Amino acid sequence: MENKNILISGAGIAGTALAFWLKKFGFNPTIVEVAPKLREGGYAIDFWGAGFDVAEKMEILPDLSKVDLKFLELSFVDKNNRRRGGMNYRKVVKWMNGRAFTLLRSDLAKTI
Repeated sequence: MENKNILISGAGIAGTALAFWLKKFGFNPTIVEVAPKLREGGYAIDFWGAGFDVAEKMEILPDLSKVDLKFLELSFVDKNNRRRGGMNYRKVVKWMNGRAFTLLRSDLAKTI
């Protein structure tokens, strides 16, 4: 294959991850994005399992650790804001041998 230039539409998680791996394997990816800059914030995601394994192979775990939201507890509340249940999130992470983060979607995309 002579032409190794690849155009990727979208600078979200999928686009940036694809660009990372294409570059690693000798391609020349270019990302185009309709937004004028990477989106900030977004929803929080629990990041573990296969995604954590891939991030480890990408060698970005130290950077992701810096943007981990480090929740202490997850609470379930009713419509009157009364706590009805919950869990100690740090215990969950410990149970997963520390292989879990809670990240803002935009922080994951920027880190990749």
